[in-house]
Amino acid sequence: MNKVKDYFNTLRSWEKAVLVVGALGYLAISFKYRSYMGDFGDFVNAGKMIWQKTDPYSHLMYVNSPVSAVVAYGLNKAFPFLFFPIFWQFLNLSGLFFFFKTVVQKDFHRVLPLVFAGFAFLNVTRALLGNGQVTGLILGLIAIGMNLARNRFSVFFVMLPIWLAVEVKPQLALGFVAIILFQRKIQNKRILVLASYIFMSHVLVQLKFAGNINYLWIQKLLKYSSASLKQGYEISYWKAIAIYSGFTSPIRVLSTIFILATVGFIIVMAKRGRMDWAFFIAILLPLQNTYLHLYDLAPLGVMAILGIWVYREFQMLITFSIFLQFFPLSLASQIFVTLLFVSLLFLLKRNEASFKECIFIIATSFVFISATFFILKNQSQELQIIDLLVVPATVLVIINRDKFVNLFDPGAILK
Repeated sequence: MNKVKDYFNTLRSWEKAVLVVGALGYLAISFKYRSYMGDFGDFVNAGKMIWQKTDPYSHLMYVNSPVSAVVAYGLNKAFPFLFFPIFWQFLNLSGLFFFFKTVVQKDFHRVLPLVFAGFAFLNVTRALLGNGQVTGLILGLIAIGMNLARNRFSVFFVMLPIWLAVEVKPQLALGFVAIILFQRKIQNKRILVLASYIFMSHVLVQLKFAGNINYLWIQKLLKYSSASLKQGYEISYWKAIAIYSGFTSPIRVLSTIFILATVGFIIVMAKRGRMDWAFFIAILLPLQNTYLHLYDLAPLGVMAILGIWVYREFQMLITFSIFLQFFPLSLASQIFVTLLFVSLLFLLKRNEASFKECIFIIATSFVFISATFFILKNQSQELQIIDLLVVPATVLVIINRDKFVNLFDPGAILK
C-alpha cells in the first residue's frame, strides 16, 4: 500500500487526473456488467455438468477444455467469490497488468498504470470485461510461469500455471508456451512435465465423466473451427478474405500454414535468446487464427497506448485511435473518435502543429470517416470490425514492428 501511495505522490497533476478518470471508466464498466457471468459462468456450469456425468458440449455453448471446466467448478465450490463478475474483471486486469510488467523493459514500468488507465476506454476492454472473458487471466498465468522460471523454481512449479493456461485457452497461450519450452534450447524437462500434466488431467477427468469427454470436446472444437470463416462472431482477417473471395477451403489451409510458420519463428527467436521478438510475435499469433474475437486483441490495445507514451508519434496515435472506435459502425461514433484523435494530435504536437496542418487533418479525417461509413454501413458488425480495426491495426503494428519490439525486455525469463 505504501508503494502505491509513494508512486501516486511522484505523479504530476495531470497524470493523477488520468488515473482518476481511468478508475471511473473501470467503475462504469463494472457497474454496467455487474451481474453478467459471461464465459466464466460457462466454465463453472460445464464443470458441474461433467462432475454429474452430463455432456456440457451438447447443452452449452462451452467450447473450452473439460479439464479447465472441472478446475473452475472446483475453485467455485471452494472460493465462490472468485467467480463474482467484479472479482473476475479484477483478475483479468491484474493478469494483463502483471504480464506486461513481466515482459516490457523496466524503464516503462512507471507508465504502465497510466497506460492501463487509458485502457479502460478501448473497445477491446469492453469486450474483455463485459463478456466475462479470460484473456487477462491467461496472460497472468503465463507471467507467473515466466517469473517462476526466472527465479529458478522447480520445473514442476514453473509448468503448473502454464498447464492451466493451455487448458483454458490454448490458441492464446500457444506462442508463449513455445517461448518457455524453447528458451535458449529445447527444454526437455519442461516439455515432459507439461505433457504429463495435460495427459494425467485429461485421463482423470475422463475417468470421472465415465465417457469419452475429450472426444466430445474435440468434436465441438472442429465444429466451431469449420464455421469460423462464415458469417458469425469471429473477426479474423482470414474471414474477410474468405467471404470476399469465396475461397473458404484454400484460405483455411493458408491460415494453418501461417500459424505453423509463426510458431516456428517464435521458437527460433526463443532459442536465439531474442525474447523481445519472441514476445512481440507471440502477441500477434492470435491474429493468424480464423477463430478470433475482439477480446483476443486486448494485448494489442495495451501496446498501442504504451507506444504513445514511449514514442509520442503520429503513427502510434493512429494505432491507438483505431482501438477507440465503437461498433456497430455509426457516423456519430466515427465523428467522436475523429475529434478525439485530432485533439490528442494537437496535444501531442502542440509545439509543432500549425493551424493549417490541423485544418488539413480534420478535413482529411472527416472525408475518411464519411467514406467508410457509407461503404461499410450495410456490412455485418464483424466485417466492420475486421475492416476498420483488425486489418489497419495489424498493418500499423507490423510497419512499426521495430519500435514495438523495443518495448519488450530481451532478457525476460533468461536470468
